[in-house]
Amino acid sequence: MLSGLAMPNQRKKGKKQITFFEWEHNINKLKSIARQRGIPLTELLRELTEEVTERYGKKYKKHDK
Repeated sequence: MLSGLAMPNQRKKGKKQITFFEWEHNINKLKSIARQRGIPLTELLRELTEEVTERYGKKYKKHDK
């Protein structure tokens, strides 16, 4: 086994998952916006996270594609 490399089913070191509850109506609207833009919901949420982070003068760490 190679030391320091993540297995395919493991997240990269430093990444965390967040979960929260939101009204179904709002989730459906976000999904609709993502569909209209031709991007996955995850990408839309990352864009929104980056926008808010930078609005407050913080540096956003981009994801590897």
